[in-house]
Amino acid sequence: GGNGYVVQTSRHALVRELETVGLEGVVNLTWVGDSILGSTDFPSPALLVFKEENGKLVEKSRVSSESSIYTISGSSPPIIQLIDGSILHYQDECLVPGIQMPRLCNQII
Repeated sequence: GGNGYVVQTSRHALVRELETVGLEGVVNLTWVGDSILGSTDFPSPALLVFKEENGKLVEKSRVSSESSIYTISGSSPPIIQLIDGSILHYQDECLVPGIQMPRLCNQII
């Protein structure tokens, strides 16, 4: 980077490609352990959990959320921020409340 900033990256070896079906409308794809998390607003806001099954990426569970998901961290446990500023943790296939940010997230970024 420039201006004194340090840019760090990581390299991942491509082990294989998985066949994907039904990812239309899925955003915020984040790799966490042996799962890939994503979010959707259709038909209602939800966190989606995908895993590999026989060479295909398959939706294993869908956890409803109160509002749209703004971002998903790749930490363990994953941290989920909703568009209303709520911070949740994904644990034991549930969204567990964390803290509330003072204002709404900017959707235009």
